[in-house]
Amino acid sequence: MIELRDVSFISEGRCLLKDINCTFESGRCYIVSGEDSVGKSLLTKILGGIVKPHQGKVLVNGKDLYLNIDKQRPNNQIGFVFQDGVFISNLSIRENLQLPIKYFKSQISYGELINRIQLLFEEFHLDIALLDERPSELAYSAKKMISFIRAILIDPEIYVLNRPLFNLDFIDMKRIMSYLVRMKNSEKTLIMTGNSRTLMENLADEVILLVNGEILVKESAERFFASTNPAIKTYIENNLG
Repeated sequence: MIELRDVSFISEGRCLLKDINCTFESGRCYIVSGEDSVGKSLLTKILGGIVKPHQGKVLVNGKDLYLNIDKQRPNNQIGFVFQDGVFISNLSIRENLQLPIKYFKSQISYGELINRIQLLFEEFHLDIALLDERPSELAYSAKKMISFIRAILIDPEIYVLNRPLFNLDFIDMKRIMSYLVRMKNSEKTLIMTGNSRTLMENLADEVILLVNGEILVKESAERFFASTNPAIKTYIENNLG
């Protein structure tokens, strides 16, 4: 479970997130939606242990994620997937995939790791030769799916995914969707951003709508789409069709 308590973030005098209080229960799927630049990506980075909030606490299973900033944070419980697949540019894809294992799953042998990677590459229809490429040599879709694989490798209880379907073609989108459904069915906690009605209706236990850095509503997808709130209706019409 992740709990946000009075979380705020200020940049250049502007409050990007304001007094966010929200609980993400274990084994449920949440989709954070909203217009561009309302704080969705920032919120995922705070949840993933990447950006520390200026105010408030992030609790993972009751422990403060940012309490001991210089010590190993409990990121082995959280798998983070960046929107554009962020990698260390001077390392090969193989070396990039080894890093989280080195820090969080050191008991896994190199042979076992390569076997897991090969199976996941086959599942996502990726050429195993990509392991020896540098990130800059990969297509956008390949980077995105390999970023997803990197999170899967540490087998976390919580996945935080920033726009997992963004800019993918239909076939790759179906592959990611299929795996997300499997993760949900295995009772992993999923927290995603996105403005995809398909994602919301097929996966979300709850939809969270951010407006100007604040949570306007947090409710089931069914209630969200049936809402009579003028602000929600306008958002759905303009962004979700």
